[in-house]
Amino acid sequence: MTIQPNNLVNDFKTAVLDAIEILKLNKTKIETIKKDKNATKFAWIFLVAPGLLKLVILSTMYGYSSFYLHEAIWCPIGIIGMIYVSHFIAMKFFNGKGKLEEYFRVIGYVNALQLITIIILLLGLLRINLTGLSNLVLLIVSIYSIVLFYKLLKESYQLTTTHTIITIILAVIGVSIVISIFDRNTRPAHNFEDFNDVLNYAKHYSHR
Repeated sequence: MTIQPNNLVNDFKTAVLDAIEILKLNKTKIETIKKDKNATKFAWIFLVAPGLLKLVILSTMYGYSSFYLHEAIWCPIGIIGMIYVSHFIAMKFFNGKGKLEEYFRVIGYVNALQLITIIILLLGLLRINLTGLSNLVLLIVSIYSIVLFYKLLKESYQLTTTHTIITIILAVIGVSIVISIFDRNTRPAHNFEDFNDVLNYAKHYSHR
């Protein structure tokens, strides 16, 4: 079977447009993606691509560093962990009605929002001074991601508001504990003030 590059490009464009509709909480599109088995591969792409793109961009500009690889690995692991743990809690303790694979697809598409950070990173590397704006945009992206996670979890598993909040809190605690255990000896010991601090630190850390 021959893979047609044009088909792949068109499929990816469609997936990006679908992701935008999900970010707008288009209920029809959300239900469509939930049932679309082909959407699973794009969910994986949206989960993994942001970290890999950061790894490639920063390594190209400053040279390879385990700092970049660390972020590329642990960011998607954290999100995937949240998906599985929140599914388990919703089903086990609150009689959730959803399906893991459907929930995985829509949350994967939501993570396409993180591609905005790639744009900001590229602007920073091009020495375009957007310090205040970049931090504001990243804050908005983070908050909106949490809102989307809350709404999609609640609707996907037909949970009450209280049960949804409890599920998220328990999932965050559980995933954070597991990651901290495995991540203890790999994370660089540095506290970042903002996104530009990350870039400045990355420049120095790349030569270690």
